[in-house]
Amino acid sequence: MPTRSKIQYLIHLDDCRRLAISDLEHGKTVVDEARLTVNMVDFCCKKKGGPDEAMAIKTFSSFHEDFDFLIMKFETLKTTLATAREQINEQMSLAQGERALILTIAAAFFIPLSFIAVSSTCFC
Repeated sequence: MPTRSKIQYLIHLDDCRRLAISDLEHGKTVVDEARLTVNMVDFCCKKKGGPDEAMAIKTFSSFHEDFDFLIMKFETLKTTLATAREQINEQMSLAQGERALILTIAAAFFIPLSFIAVSSTCFC
């Protein structure tokens, strides 16, 4: 049976997803700044453009690609979370409709009985 706590949990997950994307964007910025710093300075006491500098730039580029990949994965989670939330809302609406049907049937049965009980006590 779906509950409101499940919806609250999905909302919490979506908030965490947004925060993770924000943190990944910041990490990407830090990697870009580090790559720019490596491009501007002499690296490991060797002349500019040496193998150490190339290796550092390659490593920073792979970090940047990893951040892009993670951001893309978190963005795809957005639709999954939204779909799950909609499904739970629909299930809750159906359950509420079933409860309303049961209450309506009970009312249709007991309200006339209450009139009979009241009318039989008044004529005594």
